Amino acid sequence: MRKHTLSSSAHGLRKVGRNSGQAAALVVVLASGCAGAALPAEVPAQHAPPSSAATTSPLGATRLARLVAGRNALAPMLAEWGLAESGSSCVLLFTDHEEWLVGCGRDVEGFVATGEEAQGEPVLHMGQSLAVSGQLLPFEQIKLAIVGTVGTWSRADGEPAPVLLLQDWDTLHSHHPGFTNSDVSEWLGVLVHEGFHAHQMWHPNVRRVFLELTEQQPTVVGPEDLANFYRANEEFRLALAREHTLLRSATETHHTQAEARQTLRAWLALYNARREHFRADLEGAVHSTRALDIDAFYTFVEGAARYVEARSLTTPPGALANDPAFAATRGRAISQLPGLGGIGPKYVYSIGMYLCLVLDDAAPGWQARVLANPGLLIGYINEVVGAGT
Repeated sequence: MRKHTLSSSAHGLRKVGRNSGQAAALVVVLASGCAGAALPAEVPAQHAPPSSAATTSPLGATRLARLVAGRNALAPMLAEWGLAESGSSCVLLFTDHEEWLVGCGRDVEGFVATGEEAQGEPVLHMGQSLAVSGQLLPFEQIKLAIVGTVGTWSRADGEPAPVLLLQDWDTLHSHHPGFTNSDVSEWLGVLVHEGFHAHQMWHPNVRRVFLELTEQQPTVVGPEDLANFYRANEEFRLALAREHTLLRSATETHHTQAEARQTLRAWLALYNARREHFRADLEGAVHSTRALDIDAFYTFVEGAARYVEARSLTTPPGALANDPAFAATRGRAISQLPGLGGIGPKYVYSIGMYLCLVLDDAAPGWQARVLANPGLLIGYINEVVGAGT
């Protein structure tokens, strides 16, 4: 059996097809609002010498405990959504000079086993960072761009699978100005958010919608394109502020099912008015006739991931309920979490999150039903309020 291979290529959201004997590209998808910055247009790669047993170092008890805590926080969320079997839990954790793989198999080219295990899975090490497919991406040029993000890799059977690229907390805390004054709960939030994407984006219905939206498109439109339109259009910002205020206020106290559904009905009226009013301008700005569908898709993709992240931080599950790593966020109102509850250029994150929170009251157990709906989140909300799909 040939070894697994990790490889790198141009960044950006791309379709992932069946592998035909060559290693799948490690496609960097800057899906997290915590990513900090876009990758430079050209990141000069250096040759990365093969790792050897002589340079192998362990992940260590502290890093291992953090990784396991994040995975344990994510696990019940994946079960709730029915996503445990979609995608994978493969993680590449990197510092400024080395990296580890967890949950990616036992035989990955260039990596050496440390002898440690994380939840029964071997930990592999490489004494370079960020090293993929024999190429080294200089840490100084990626330290702000890659906090946590999802790429793809080629398994031993040739099929592409997701991999979570995650900057180590100590490294992030030391090198990223956005995290200098943060605590480890923010890093755990990134792990949960991006780890959710690694399963969510591999669900068959989500994958189908994504491929439909990107097929035959000369450029790939994402949240940053929508954010640019938000920044440039004051009227658009005001329309979204009205939606955000409605949804946020509805989540700050418990509502009956009827009240929650009325909130969704009121939001749909605002949302549909926004679609009609800004259709032509948004399509022109992002150069796509599918602009409104892309807006809806990312409201689901990023909103659901932020919802899962926020819930894991405010109500850590099971044995994590008293874990000190969650002390700063446990029990707080989600709308009060720094960086998660406000409105801004990446509006799809917070609008989508609040829609998910309202659905908790409007249609308990809604998560798997959203994944099955052809229109995903917006399609399911139409169904819930009786407006059709």
